[in-house]
Amino acid sequence: MIAIYSNTGEWGGVDILIGRFASYLSLRQIDFCIIEPGGGRIRNELPNARFVNPDQVELIAKQVTHVFVPSVSKLRDPWFPWGPLAHATVITWIVHPNDVFRSFFPYSNASMNIFGYRVVKPLRYLFRTHANLFDAIFARLVKENALIVMDGATLRSLKYFAPKLDAEPGLVPVPSPLSDEIAVRHQDSGKLSIGYLGRMDVMKWSAIQPFIRDTLAPLAKHRQIVLHLVSEGTHLSRVEQLCSEIGVEFHCYGYLPNLQAREVIFTKSDLAIAMGTSALDIAGAGHPCVIIDPNLGALARRQMRFRFVHEIEDYTLGEFRDFPGYIQGHHEFEELTDKNQLYIACSKGREYVRHAHDPVRCFDELLNRINGSTLQVSELAKDIRSLLLSFSHVKDRPLPYLAGILLGKIR
Repeated sequence: MIAIYSNTGEWGGVDILIGRFASYLSLRQIDFCIIEPGGGRIRNELPNARFVNPDQVELIAKQVTHVFVPSVSKLRDPWFPWGPLAHATVITWIVHPNDVFRSFFPYSNASMNIFGYRVVKPLRYLFRTHANLFDAIFARLVKENALIVMDGATLRSLKYFAPKLDAEPGLVPVPSPLSDEIAVRHQDSGKLSIGYLGRMDVMKWSAIQPFIRDTLAPLAKHRQIVLHLVSEGTHLSRVEQLCSEIGVEFHCYGYLPNLQAREVIFTKSDLAIAMGTSALDIAGAGHPCVIIDPNLGALARRQMRFRFVHEIEDYTLGEFRDFPGYIQGHHEFEELTDKNQLYIACSKGREYVRHAHDPVRCFDELLNRINGSTLQVSELAKDIRSLLLSFSHVKDRPLPYLAGILLGKIR
């Protein structure tokens, strides 16, 4: 049996991914369970799946042969069932470019929020004993076929965070099923209507805020702009306020199930902006969708050039603008609002999703990777324990640690 360790805490792309993988496993009659605390939305979305609370894993532990962790950051959860599942093999997926470093390196969260990627090399130097443990774990994960990445951006970030890796993990793109094209489309009314589908947390705000401020604001001076959001999250009020300040008409529909969300995007907008799974779902339904890119640190270049989903390279569904290897899009945004460009994007986006993110192909590859891992949970547990102990030691005693480095006592 495959145990999928969820516990995401917040509805998003990982939950959608788990739901789709669960459907795939069910169709193939492969036994699985989802380790997830009660009360999460995913339980309502998957009423026929088998859920197990983290404190009840011992009841099914003997049946589990493989553990799949869809987000590498969950390997540091304090309630991860290392003991009961020690005998199983494990594999994890990097589905966010910064999860690796921010989850496992001390002082990375606050410092990267301010300075972005520029702090990575100084932190690695200051805490090089910890960096050696960090490098060793990810080298082992790669060597034992226990690590996969979702796209080129996550792979480039991993190499930046762990530059000593001498091999690359496997790449499994995010799957997205095609859906029926929605018959009723937005009718041209002289306005430029833009849809957005996705959460509105700090990361998504970092993409949409400069898009509104630097891209839509100049357009709004000579054209009526409407923004339709199917979204929920902590930063929605800030989006509304910014739209009000620059004269962009604002509508928010909150959270909607996937089909209803796409219907709103289709019937209300000329094109959509998104990142991640949302971008694929919109394009796969035959609606033009443009990728917007977030930033990590407080200072980042604005997004000058954009790409439709069908112009994606190496499966990348959004890349941080302040990453040293950031790859811009191909067009200024106004070019993409041309009617001919929008018409072409409808069919090409759908075809791109069909070929590059076909769920059967992606999940077949994911299943092969799960079966191909040679790393046992018990062995990974030792490495994670050592890394987190080092993490705590650095956080609890930063001054003695730094003094030791300066005096040459810590190598």
